[in-house]
Amino acid sequence: MTNKKPGAYAGYTEARKAANAKYEAETVERISLVLPKGKKAVIKARTEKTGQSVNSFINKAINEKIQRDDLKSGQEVQEDHPEDPATTQPATLPFTEEERAKIDLDLL
Repeated sequence: MTNKKPGAYAGYTEARKAANAKYEAETVERISLVLPKGKKAVIKARTEKTGQSVNSFINKAINEKIQRDDLKSGQEVQEDHPEDPATTQPATLPFTEEERAKIDLDLL
């Protein structure tokens, strides 16, 4: 039997699982996304090239579309969660023109 050091990682405990579930229930929402066959692979390949997660990529794309629509309609661009700096989106579009051109070409 091995002796564990005090404070050593005890593994993914039931308490950690419950704490994670509570945090997620209070801070995030989940959505199921249905894509045409092959689109998931296109998105995954793009995210691997850019070093971001699929979730981050999809969130950026959604935020860009919302901000672009707001700018077109003359509405003030709203931040998603102004109290949370980790999720606050800048007033500018999240993708550069060059990134948008590459994404548009990949999706054709």
